[in-house]
Amino acid sequence: MSFQDEEYEAARKRVKLKKGFYRHLAGYMVIGAFFFIMNITTDPTDVWFHFPMIAWGIGLAFHYIGVFGIPYVGALDKSWEAEEIARELARMRGNNRGHQQKQLLNENHEIDELDLNNKYHFEKEEEDLDKWNNYDNRGLKEIRKDFDDEFKR
Repeated sequence: MSFQDEEYEAARKRVKLKKGFYRHLAGYMVIGAFFFIMNITTDPTDVWFHFPMIAWGIGLAFHYIGVFGIPYVGALDKSWEAEEIARELARMRGNNRGHQQKQLLNENHEIDELDLNNKYHFEKEEEDLDKWNNYDNRGLKEIRKDFDDEFKR
């Protein structure tokens, strides 16, 4: 089995786990609403619906931890910090430019501050995008000339 197949299989299993949790959560909410309505219609003075919902909620919390982990536990980990930096860079750029940092993380490399401060590559990409995005105001000959200059060297 190739690395891509293993990676796909791991991602598929992870999605299945998440889907199972969301189904569990939906069932919890539907049954909770049913218990609440049943409690209010049968005997509004005796409130009992929260007892089974608390017990089930504890089970749901354990299911959440099993699927997503304990929130903020890894917040002090160096790999978490590198992932967050890559995520923030991608979010700030508004597109997929954080892919290179993510790729480094997937290969178990750390992103050091020199990599993050090296803006030349990203500034060059922005210049290229700006150049190609301004073609709506230019003539076809200019576009063709720029294309030839850029790709037919």
